[in-house]
Amino acid sequence: MKRRLAVVGGLAAVMMTVSSGHAWAGTDGIVKTADDNPGGLVAYQYRDAQLSACDFQVDGYNVRGSVTRYSDGKSYGWVNTSGDKIGSCAAKKLSIPAGTKLAVSACLEKSGKFYFCRGTTAVA
Repeated sequence: MKRRLAVVGGLAAVMMTVSSGHAWAGTDGIVKTADDNPGGLVAYQYRDAQLSACDFQVDGYNVRGSVTRYSDGKSYGWVNTSGDKIGSCAAKKLSIPAGTKLAVSACLEKSGKFYFCRGTTAVA
């Protein structure tokens, strides 16, 4: 009986260890602008807590990436590309509590107006 309890207890400890590592694992959020031109790409990388945006076309539009809390829209940060050359990128480290569900968005921006926005989700 003692041996059976030790085995069951050992298995429970292993299962808690394995599952606890996955319970707090974050997910990346990668999204492209919704236009049919090259547009741009925004990525939130949870391991580095970094938001980046890259522009694929010189057209006078910037690519703006933003991260908000999914539940209530609280902003955690945004980045804008310069829009002056192909491959222009911008990145920013963010401080977000682990396990927070996020909304990640990619838009083209010109003169303070946003176009071709698209979003996805991630977990910090």
